[in-house]
Amino acid sequence: MNKEFQFTKVKGQKPVSLHQLNNDDAIIEDQNEEEQKFEPEELHINVNCIDLKGRSYAGTFIARLITPEDIKEIAKIKVRLAGGLPLDSFQPEELALLNALATCARMFKKEAADSGRVDPAPSWWYSDDISTETLPLDLIFGLSDKVRVHTDRYFRRNLQTGKIESGRGLVTFS
Repeated sequence: MNKEFQFTKVKGQKPVSLHQLNNDDAIIEDQNEEEQKFEPEELHINVNCIDLKGRSYAGTFIARLITPEDIKEIAKIKVRLAGGLPLDSFQPEELALLNALATCARMFKKEAADSGRVDPAPSWWYSDDISTETLPLDLIFGLSDKVRVHTDRYFRRNLQTGKIESGRGLVTFS
């Protein structure tokens, strides 16, 4: 029972003990580019879109990782979109739409002027002329899906499909 816990950060890297990490003795070796298949923290998504009024839009969206705070805010937005009705009273398609709308509203909201961060959506996204009634649902569902898949890939739930697979994530339980 005196065995020290060992883990490997990246395939092929030497094991590092928790004791070494606490004492800054761990040496993290650089991996070659082929071994570094990590998802970036921000994903740039180029979009070309024609709204339901025939207007054409183009621009780049920045998909950032969904944080615990974002998850809470997305849930609050869903409840507001549902008009206070219980979410379990909606059909699955309606819930999927509420989730996609809430995800896009939260993840592509305009940054505060003093934040120093670039807005995660093109300027037309923030126009008062743009609404959920004029944008095609494919854009809303597509952007929402890109954000969720990006977060899944970043946390290595599955590098190919974005679905959780046993033994593939950074944390697994058995």
